[in-house]
Amino acid sequence: MLVDEEGNEVVVESDERPTKAKPERRATPSRASRRPIREVPPPSWNRVAKRAGLFAPLMFLTVHFLSGDKLSLPSKVLQTLLLLAFFLPFSYVMDRVAYRAYQRRLERG
Repeated sequence: MLVDEEGNEVVVESDERPTKAKPERRATPSRASRRPIREVPPPSWNRVAKRAGLFAPLMFLTVHFLSGDKLSLPSKVLQTLLLLAFFLPFSYVMDRVAYRAYQRRLERG
């Protein structure tokens, strides 16, 4: 059963249903292939330290507001340091993954 333009159901007798014509795809290269590859710098602990300087206060504020009055100030600082202990190596690894992907793209051309 199909619905026509007026909203009435119409019985289709053949096995083939009408298909909508799909627009033809262009033969031009995709946007990603025309775009220049953005340079990714090699991973460095200096850049990770700068990122930590940005995120440490945000992490502390998050811990502060989410814990409320349940934790003392030293406990909040300790939790922030634990978050940073996870965040900093993870950030370095992600920089490294991005740099290696950039190197592979450069090799492919």
